[in-house]
Amino acid sequence: GRKMGALLPCTLLLALVAAAAADCNCPDDSVKGHLESVSARITHMSAQVSDIDHMVDDTVGAMKGKIPDLHELAERVEHLQGHCDEGYFLCGDEDSTCVSSLAVCDGDNDCPNGHDEHEPTCEMPLSADSHWEAKVLVDDCSTRQPHLMEMDIVSVTKSTFFTARAKVVADVITHSNIHDSHLEARLRVHGLYSYADRTLTLEPPEDDRLAITCTFHRGHVDHCHGHMVHEGSGEECAAFEFHKK
Repeated sequence: GRKMGALLPCTLLLALVAAAAADCNCPDDSVKGHLESVSARITHMSAQVSDIDHMVDDTVGAMKGKIPDLHELAERVEHLQGHCDEGYFLCGDEDSTCVSSLAVCDGDNDCPNGHDEHEPTCEMPLSADSHWEAKVLVDDCSTRQPHLMEMDIVSVTKSTFFTARAKVVADVITHSNIHDSHLEARLRVHGLYSYADRTLTLEPPEDDRLAITCTFHRGHVDHCHGHMVHEGSGEECAAFEFHKK
């Protein structure tokens, strides 16, 4: 179908020019010669289009053949980087050492390379009185169906004895448009920030039992990727991205 679509305009034009040249009762042979010259050029262009079409097919075919190789390469990279079970922290050393996430940022180097106590690992992206905003990208579960969310951090407290987590209190403000009416709700929520996962987890504030999580990527403390999560199943059913304002 694609080849016919590419060649059809040239073929039709060639047929028209050929017909014009054949039917031309031209007093001047130069006119007929010009038409024949145009016809030859169109024939050459048609051949070029056909060659390009074959090149595209060959390139696409080659790329399809490479896709499994890319998947295999990704799996090999993941294997080399190492992986830890849930509740453990990957040190990132040559032996892919895993330590308990509860040992991260506790003041003691549990990783051979000290990665669990590095400053970027133990950096706290949240602070009291900070304000965050997010546009809701997908929402397949919440009752309020907000299009915009805000988060005001009320307090961040790091325990002297339980240093791998920090207690967070926040107000989550939802903005919804229902039946042409703007609805706003402010919900007080409590949760924990995990240094090992760089993830804020807020307990479900309402009867729908939807928790809120937001994960910070290393080196980015001004925004986090968030989800609403069913408390029972852990299934993610809404997505948004909070940005610090």
